[in-house]
Amino acid sequence: MLQAVNAVTVGMEMGGLRADINVSVRLKDKLPQDGGHEYYGVKGLGQRTEIKNLSSFKAVEDAIIAEGDRQINVLEGGGVVEGETRGWALGSTETTRLRGKEGEVDYRYMPDPDIGPVIIAQEVLDHIIDTLPAVPDMTLEVLTTEPYLLTIKDAKTIMSLDDGARLDYYFEVMDDLITHTATPDLQNWNSSNPKFQSLMSAHGKSAGNWVLHELGGLFTTSEKTWDKNIVPANQLALIVAFLLQKKITGRTAKQILAMKFAGDNRGVNDIIGQDRLLL
Repeated sequence: MLQAVNAVTVGMEMGGLRADINVSVRLKDKLPQDGGHEYYGVKGLGQRTEIKNLSSFKAVEDAIIAEGDRQINVLEGGGVVEGETRGWALGSTETTRLRGKEGEVDYRYMPDPDIGPVIIAQEVLDHIIDTLPAVPDMTLEVLTTEPYLLTIKDAKTIMSLDDGARLDYYFEVMDDLITHTATPDLQNWNSSNPKFQSLMSAHGKSAGNWVLHELGGLFTTSEKTWDKNIVPANQLALIVAFLLQKKITGRTAKQILAMKFAGDNRGVNDIIGQDRLLL
């Protein structure tokens, strides 16, 4: 979600986002009226500790488990859980104490008399709202309905790969595919011509299959990281266009894709012409 609206530029593992968590434990049969701490309106909780600056969802999961186990061991041994800030290192099996908390609220904020109020004009807010990129749910709906018609599974997969780079590549392929297959009167992405929309619908699934499964399969088996320049979008679109127009066979299309992936610097048109691959 945050990457989709450009709130962060890189993933958690690269420092684009950090997570702080609070952990507390209590007996399962303990009722709120039996006492304990209250956090955000929830009563009867145990003393919480804070773990800061976690850099991945796996680190969040592991730290919660480790700190929960630690607190249980402390309480079962007759000890008392102290309110404190603790740390977690990748690969650790337990949290470590960083510092004690001065009180229930560790961070105290106060008004600064030298900072004036910040007034944001409605025009600025309207501009931000109008120019925000599509959120994942909206993108999923676009991909699974006309004109793209991808399956939900394929749409979710293509959205989740390579921090959105695979999705951008798919749209580039679709753009070029329409250019290669549309008649001159349909060479317009914004056309409301029903024939144009029908053409896009016919090609959406094909482009998705070649981006996700055929090209994606080559990256998987070669263990290479995603790089759109290995097979540029316009070249993959040409392969799919020749196939859809029944100028080459499916086997030939896969052969050409493999050649481009392996580093053949010739364009698709040259490969087909020079190697006499047309039907």
